[in-house]
Amino acid sequence: MTMFDERYEVVLADTASSRDIYYRLRYRVFCEETGFEDARRFGNQRERDRYDDYAVRFPVRGKRRNRWLAAARLVIGPADFLPVNRVAEIGLDDAPPETIIAEFSRLLIRNDYRTPTESGEAEPEVLLGLIRAAREYCRSIDIDQ
Repeated sequence: MTMFDERYEVVLADTASSRDIYYRLRYRVFCEETGFEDARRFGNQRERDRYDDYAVRFPVRGKRRNRWLAAARLVIGPADFLPVNRVAEIGLDDAPPETIIAEFSRLLIRNDYRTPTESGEAEPEVLLGLIRAAREYCRSIDIDQ
């Protein structure tokens, strides 16, 4: 067991309850804490976008305080469909255009977890745990892009 696993739990948000936790956490960070999204667009206090129907969600719970503190998602589809294509063009070299890939996006960490705390909880550890969970999920469904 790694130090991350002792301190945190990454959950695959595949139930209505876990997805609700995930979308509320996104609202808190993207609307309330950072102002990245306009809170008035989300009257139900659940931040979503058009890619969520094609995404796999991963909220992170801190075990010490039993609080949801971070999250990310994987948007899965062909390269030209992914959110990154709204701001940049990505290429897959020799891969066919219909190759299914996963984009790691909507990464968030609550303000009170973005810097190390006295208990040792810190952003880099959480980020690495989310990346590991995303990589393991991709491997489980045979996505290597």
